[in-house]
Amino acid sequence: MNTLNRLYSLIVQNPNDKELGEIVRDIYGTDAQKWDKSKDTVTREQALRRVDYLKTELGHENYHDGWTIKGMKEELKWLELELDKLEEKQLNLFNELN
Repeated sequence: MNTLNRLYSLIVQNPNDKELGEIVRDIYGTDAQKWDKSKDTVTREQALRRVDYLKTELGHENYHDGWTIKGMKEELKWLELELDKLEEKQLNLFNELN
């Protein structure tokens, strides 16, 4: 049975989204399980592009569900805080050099 047919049958057998999600994660794993945050770095430019993207998407929030909006707002807040910390760190380093 191919993957798509298998997923369709799982959806029919498990109409509860939470249960279905657990089954699918058990079968296929999750990206979070494979992701080692300590090895991944994001450049300032990438973070700024992501902030711009999130702001654009949040400007069209009527097209997204509540959970998606909540996640985007949380990510945006986190990114902005991290960018502020980076900027402060860079300013402190600059001040120390002068």
